[in-house]
Amino acid sequence: MWVANTDGGGVYLRNSPHDGDRAGVLAENTPLTVTGELVEGDGNNWWPVRTQDGMDGYVPEMYTTQTDPKAPPAPVVPDQAK
Repeated sequence: MWVANTDGGGVYLRNSPHDGDRAGVLAENTPLTVTGELVEGDGNNWWPVRTQDGMDGYVPEMYTTQTDPKAPPAPVVPDQAK
């Protein structure tokens, strides 16, 4: 799975499946490993994930894709994260 659909702003990795529980920003095309089942929180569906550098958290399903972007992670656009 990869980060996608963020218009270049990236997506916040959350500590829990809730919008305000932000841990850091993941750039568009960042590869992710799914670590569990899709869960619901704050009206969204969230994937529990692990980054390649070992950070665990949640990302909204709408900002992920199963299709390999065949591109490295893009630079994050400041103040544009989803």
